[in-house]
Amino acid sequence: MTKAARAEILKSIRDALQGEHQQQAVAEEGKTSAAPSMPNSIERTKEGGEVRELELVARFEHELTRVGGRFYHAENVQEVCDYVKKLAAERFVQSAVSWDSSKFEGGELLKDLEIAGIEVAQDYQGVRREDLIDKSIKADLCISGVDYALADTGTLVLCAGEGKAR
Repeated sequence: MTKAARAEILKSIRDALQGEHQQQAVAEEGKTSAAPSMPNSIERTKEGGEVRELELVARFEHELTRVGGRFYHAENVQEVCDYVKKLAAERFVQSAVSWDSSKFEGGELLKDLEIAGIEVAQDYQGVRREDLIDKSIKADLCISGVDYALADTGTLVLCAGEGKAR
């Protein structure tokens, strides 16, 4: 998982927590409470967040490899693209299937794979489901984004949707 992806996930969590705090403040208006305020809780989370993030990545890597997955840490999108291209060359990939490239960073990756002679099928509007399924069954490589990574189990969570077939 890239730093940018991790940062986006953490931002979403912070935004959600802030939203809950604002909703609670409106609901609790006029009431007094001995509970600690949400902003103090958020600040404590931010202070330890970077260390905790590194711990979670290490835990995820351990659990993923324990269940047979392979882990590669990339500093940026370009490193991810380079790694996938290297992997495709090492494994003599002839065909690939991908989510709609506009659904995740790295759209240039798919163009680079096509330039390398790899047939790339994308899940996008207008592709018949049956055609995508046939190409997916025969593909040497599948490329998707990840919505969540669960450190405790090494699980990757992919939410299906338009341009993001299961």
